[in-house]
Amino acid sequence: MGNSGDSLFYITIFILLFIINSSAIKQYRKKNSNLMLLGLLISILAPAIAFLIGIIFVKLDKGTRGDGVGGALASVALGWVIVLNGIIYIVIGFTLKIKSAINNRKTL
Repeated sequence: MGNSGDSLFYITIFILLFIINSSAIKQYRKKNSNLMLLGLLISILAPAIAFLIGIIFVKLDKGTRGDGVGGALASVALGWVIVLNGIIYIVIGFTLKIKSAINNRKTL
């Protein structure tokens, strides 16, 4: 993707993580779902999101006389970042559940 593709990659990561994280936090604050389920959902949907973005990246890379490898690698990295973001939500949700269980046990 070259140097101009790097900025496109970082902007895409920033926008996607902002949308995903703001939606997850909004859902958690409304008490509609817990963080573990949101993290699992994010981790499951990450490959599909990365695949769709990868199609665009590869076409852009081939449009600039590239071979598409840079776009493919960028989409793989994007997918891993989103999966790791989902795993962080799972760990935080699990930690909050344990903390809540310990606090409820002490009050009994």
